[in-house]
Amino acid sequence: MNLQVLLKVLWQHPVRSALGRIPLAAAERSKARGGIGILTLGQYPNMANRKIIEIDEQKCDGCGQCVTACAEGAIEIRDGKARLVAETYCDGLGACLGKCPQDAIRVVEREADAFSEELVRERLARLDAKRYAID
Repeated sequence: MNLQVLLKVLWQHPVRSALGRIPLAAAERSKARGGIGILTLGQYPNMANRKIIEIDEQKCDGCGQCVTACAEGAIEIRDGKARLVAETYCDGLGACLGKCPQDAIRVVEREADAFSEELVRERLARLDAKRYAID
């Protein structure tokens, strides 16, 4: 399912009126930066100048060591490369830095969606459910 189809489905969701519009520009920005480009209903970007990781695709060999080092689940391997799933999952502390043998990850300070502990908890619960096939 592509981004536009997903957003159209979410826009037609009955909860839409209570939550307002989904910020399409933020979803597109996330996708352009290598993320998955999907925002949850009611998830509005709260922009801030903060530290966040940046992954150099040219250097990344897709080994996955950064994925296991990231306690927040902010990094995934997609198309053979490490990708930041969403800015809101990255705390900017850089636990993944020392695990990258290719030196493809660095911490930068830039405008980014604010880190959300609540969204990280929800994501980790989903990942655990998928990993352990909990219904």
